[in-house]
Amino acid sequence: MTAKRIMIVEDEAVIAMDLRYHLEAFGYDVVATAVSGAQALERAEASEPDLVMMDIMIKGPFDGIATAEMLQETRRVPVVFLSANSDESTVRRARAAGAYGYLIKPFRPDEVRATIEVALVKAQMETQLRRSEQWFAKTLHCISDGVVATDPEGVVRFLNPVAERLTGWPHEHACGRPVSEVVCTVDETSRQPVDNPLVAALVARELVQSRDTSLLVARTGGEVPVDEGAAPIVDDENQLLGAVLVFRDISRRREAERALRESEERFHSAFDHAAVGIALVAMDGRVLQNNRSVAQLLGYGESELAGINLWRLSQPEDLDAELGALRALVNDEIPAFQMEKRFLRRDGAPVWTLLSVSLVREPDGSPLYCIVQTQDIGARKSAEQRLAQMARQDLLTGLANRAHLIDMAGHALALARRRDDSLGLLFIDLDGFKAINDTLGHKGGDHMLVVTAKRLRACVRDSDIVARWGGDEFVVVTPSASSDESLARVATNILEELSKPVEFAGEESRVTGSIGVAVFPRDGTQVANLVVSADNAMYQAKEMGKNQVCFAGRESAPALLQQTRLESQLRLAVDHGELRLHYQPVVHRGRIDSVEALVRWQHPQQGLLPPGDFIPLAEKSGLILPIGAWVLKTACAQARLWRAGSMPRLRMAVNISARQIRAPDFLSSIVDALAVAQLEPEALELELTESWLMSNFDHSVKMIDGLVSMGVQVTVDDFGTGYSSLAYLKRLRLNRLKIDRSFLAGIPGDSQGEAIVRAIFSLARELGLDIVAEGVETESQQRFLLDLGDLFLQGYRLYRPIAPEVLDQLFAGSASSGGAGDTQ
Repeated sequence: MTAKRIMIVEDEAVIAMDLRYHLEAFGYDVVATAVSGAQALERAEASEPDLVMMDIMIKGPFDGIATAEMLQETRRVPVVFLSANSDESTVRRARAAGAYGYLIKPFRPDEVRATIEVALVKAQMETQLRRSEQWFAKTLHCISDGVVATDPEGVVRFLNPVAERLTGWPHEHACGRPVSEVVCTVDETSRQPVDNPLVAALVARELVQSRDTSLLVARTGGEVPVDEGAAPIVDDENQLLGAVLVFRDISRRREAERALRESEERFHSAFDHAAVGIALVAMDGRVLQNNRSVAQLLGYGESELAGINLWRLSQPEDLDAELGALRALVNDEIPAFQMEKRFLRRDGAPVWTLLSVSLVREPDGSPLYCIVQTQDIGARKSAEQRLAQMARQDLLTGLANRAHLIDMAGHALALARRRDDSLGLLFIDLDGFKAINDTLGHKGGDHMLVVTAKRLRACVRDSDIVARWGGDEFVVVTPSASSDESLARVATNILEELSKPVEFAGEESRVTGSIGVAVFPRDGTQVANLVVSADNAMYQAKEMGKNQVCFAGRESAPALLQQTRLESQLRLAVDHGELRLHYQPVVHRGRIDSVEALVRWQHPQQGLLPPGDFIPLAEKSGLILPIGAWVLKTACAQARLWRAGSMPRLRMAVNISARQIRAPDFLSSIVDALAVAQLEPEALELELTESWLMSNFDHSVKMIDGLVSMGVQVTVDDFGTGYSSLAYLKRLRLNRLKIDRSFLAGIPGDSQGEAIVRAIFSLARELGLDIVAEGVETESQQRFLLDLGDLFLQGYRLYRPIAPEVLDQLFAGSASSGGAGDTQ
């Protein structure tokens, strides 16, 4: 968003410096300063400011008010006056000079900012109004009808060029005169003056249409036949502002009608070859005769329309207005009518037409038939629809634009207020977008904005509002926001999507986003308040390092944002190669039998994080699925390397989460991982928790049968902590039980713990299962376990989790000495 350009005119240097400091702090661009009127005029011409802060008492021959008046003569720029006094005469002069604001010294910075924003909005509205008036005036100058507008007393205030030509009155001479003096009409037959319909419209305050065709008598004495109509002009409070008279020179139409009566042959020639669709229609609606153009317009052959009721081909919604105009035509209330309406083509598709209908009467005045002219205006209607859409839609991205967003958000806010519901507003700014424009050009930047819009739309619900605020700023409004946590998740998903690469012209580019979140009613009760709160929070997110989410005015936000940031970073960890696997050996009879793969996160800022710091978050967010897939793939590949080298019989143990097992493609994912790594199934050992196995028993039996059938080893992890059942255990095709470390904590010396371990050992031996004791940390624990019999041991007493390159050296040394990790 481009900063507004401001010029300061102040001859007191300290005040000028202080004012400049505050303006720049507010984000404005102070483009020039001046100490006198002459200097202000010169520098305004060079710097082209959007607004001028003008001290009234300045150096030079003329003061600030006079300077502002001269400035308005050369360029339209809003001026806010600064003064140490507010006497009535000074205020009156400032008002006459078109002041957009008046600040009394000393003034507070917040007053300055508020006054500037009000002045800028007022200037923008005046510019829009001026453009609208110019557009309206040009439109009236371009139309082919004469237009005359008056005040409530019927005094002329405006004539368009057609009215000037027909009446013979120049605009400057006609203004200020009564309308009856400027527009004089007489009855074509009696030559008697005809009452001006504008006067009747002012009295009746309703549309008045001339009943009979009149002759307009120009100032020069010339006469032309015209159709007249007048309507009052009222404001929103039904106060009369004046009236408008519209009259059309129908000379050509009268000549055409006369020619039609005089020459049937010439009529048929014009009729048949006219580019405009023409039909003669009986009073009951039957088509008597038609040309090729109207038949083609309605999708019929030229001879197929005869006998069809034309009015029955109308769009049902347009029929009432059409029949009403026909009744007025038959009743001689109007000489003809013209309207825009839709016909239904033969295939049922609507087509917009400009319909003109006039009536041919018998000599006695009774209706004979209608002359109907139709012209396809579908292209113009489509253009109008596109213009209406442009007023609501951002042309580049297809999203709602700022104006449409404010309107839709206002409706959503009103609904939330009625339902006593909440509403979230996310203000999103792209980080690094300027660099995209600089390197790839504006086409590349536009492509990035289009992709961003699609990604934002994909991240939210259909009921949510997504809009482009301007530049690289976007806004998302989420009605019925259930909680800050849900909003944080939406924001985090958006950050993840925005950070994905975008390809343009064969190159990949990336941007990130900074998001500010405001919640109704906590952070504001109006759309403008919420936008400001979210915008401020967005800037805080940028100050926090960008690619962040920040909630507006929430003390508990840091913990929530820490979690959402961590989740967002975790989503990128796999793609960015930040995950690591360490391996903890399992020892059997003094040798390394297998290793357990344990995931770590090499966080860019926090260093190497243990699984306890991020696995629970991964489970909660669903990220455990891609992380688990990466662990399985990486561990299998590492096992393949070690088995091909110094450890040919080494097994790799991998922990499997409940979410992974529940996935419908779980078994196929194991097969794929083994195939990609070219690893034998018996080299892979999957550790499943006892609690999940027992709580999902039928599914557990099916999954374990599938794993064992393919040759994969299955171990029950944390055995003894769940609700074990010997009957269930007997039905599962297991290979190992892993005693939970909690039972070894007090051994030796804890009689209950010793008893549980002995019982588990005996149970496993009876069932033919290997048993692994994890958490072995002391020599006494190791001796106690070895005294029980043939166990597999794992723990810090033997080995800590080790990076693969360290294990490479260990295995290489063991191979050269003939052992495989001998341990006492």
